[in-house]
Amino acid sequence: MLLKRCERSLGAGAELFYRHPIQLVRGASSPLQAAAGMAVLDVIEGDDLVGNAAKVGAMLKEGLQGIAANDPHLGDVRGRGLFIVVDVVTDRKSRKPDPERAVALADRLKELGFLTAAAGAYKNLVKIRPPLVISKGDAASFLEAFETARHDIGG
Repeated sequence: MLLKRCERSLGAGAELFYRHPIQLVRGASSPLQAAAGMAVLDVIEGDDLVGNAAKVGAMLKEGLQGIAANDPHLGDVRGRGLFIVVDVVTDRKSRKPDPERAVALADRLKELGFLTAAAGAYKNLVKIRPPLVISKGDAASFLEAFETARHDIGG
């Protein structure tokens, strides 16, 4: 699909690519790279991935805020769109960073099939960055896994 979109974007230049592919990939900004970029932008726009990021991101954030409300080791849940972080603390009152718990939570999520990372200056933020194409069903599965991981590490 992407190749067909590149061909449409390149137009007559597509034939040049097929005859001399090395010529087009040698430079830092070839017509092929521009066509690929345009094809990616077409998909982002055509599939409304920006709108999807807003909707599914809001769902994820709300779900994580609900989970955090019932766990004394989870502080703030913040972010925008699909870039969300969960603050992991020893307790809500002191808000002392708990990097060990954050790493344990990220590791357990990885075992459950979801890649996150412990990040931030104190390595106590669980960083959640799903792909733009994430569905509401995928987000619901992530929230279930987050709840499971939280329980599994003693949350």
